[in-house]
Amino acid sequence: MDFLLAGSLIFFAGLRGDSLDYNEYVLMFESIQAASQQSFFERVLIGKDFLFGSLLIFISDSGFGIASVFVFAAILSVGTKAIAFRRVFGSCLLGLFIFTCTYYFLQDFTQIRAAIAIGFCFNALVSVVMKRPFLYLLMSFFAVGFHAQAALFIACTAPLLIRGKARFLLMAIMSMIVVVIAPLLINVVIAFDNRPGIAEAADALSFNGVFSAFVNLFLLIATFLFCRENIRSEMERELAVASIFLVIAGFAFLMLTYSTSVTLAWRAAEMLMSFGVFVVVAALRGAAKPVVVLLSGIYCLFNIVLLARGALLVDYRFAENLGACCAEFW
Repeated sequence: MDFLLAGSLIFFAGLRGDSLDYNEYVLMFESIQAASQQSFFERVLIGKDFLFGSLLIFISDSGFGIASVFVFAAILSVGTKAIAFRRVFGSCLLGLFIFTCTYYFLQDFTQIRAAIAIGFCFNALVSVVMKRPFLYLLMSFFAVGFHAQAALFIACTAPLLIRGKARFLLMAIMSMIVVVIAPLLINVVIAFDNRPGIAEAADALSFNGVFSAFVNLFLLIATFLFCRENIRSEMERELAVASIFLVIAGFAFLMLTYSTSVTLAWRAAEMLMSFGVFVVVAALRGAAKPVVVLLSGIYCLFNIVLLARGALLVDYRFAENLGACCAEFW
């Protein structure tokens, strides 16, 4: 069942022919194809992040078409998340199901650079909890290579490399420092990123935006508090603790930075709050309390409603050049 669900999610995202950011990636890939005579570094910059740009160059120079970009991206984004869940829980079924209800359509189906980076961040967090520092550093490197916003994850979780129970206190302190200086960091990003909308600030977040973020925060904290004594293993408990800190940091980041760049504020918050999936999986595995099941169910249903209201559940259609893509791989 693990491989069936993972394969289905890869198939669904990889062979699509439309999504909110679909055309942006098509233009990016076509620009890299058109720049075939330029230097490798110049072409990489078109992809915005080093490893993602390198991936696009590899696909282009190998003769694959645009559909292959989404296939490779889906394999990386869904595959890395499935591996992370299997490493810590022994199965990826529950983790992928909850992620599908919450962030799959926002990330793996839409924001593919962030989706791949988050998959590596998931593995980095699992690695540091399992006390495997080299793997943590390696996964973090890959995450930043696919999306620069993963640097926030690294800044918040680096204290976990320290042994001892004080590392979670240090993580909380470091997360607070990162959140406080976040507006300055965003100004640095804006200075180098001139894409439309990046520098757009907001006088206030919409009620729906604040409400959705707060409800997710509340549900995840409540779920954690009700299950914290019943989590199966110490490793899963530490993973849940680290994840809830990241969720809180994501919410705080949103509240403090939307007036500088509402786009970057939401993207960073969504990345950090997506770690809530570890909290829900650990809770459901360790506590059969009705209240935990109820809170987890409400969390999933609430996010499905948000996806529908946010127009992320677009009418599905296969890529126009799907046949050519299949022939390339065959």
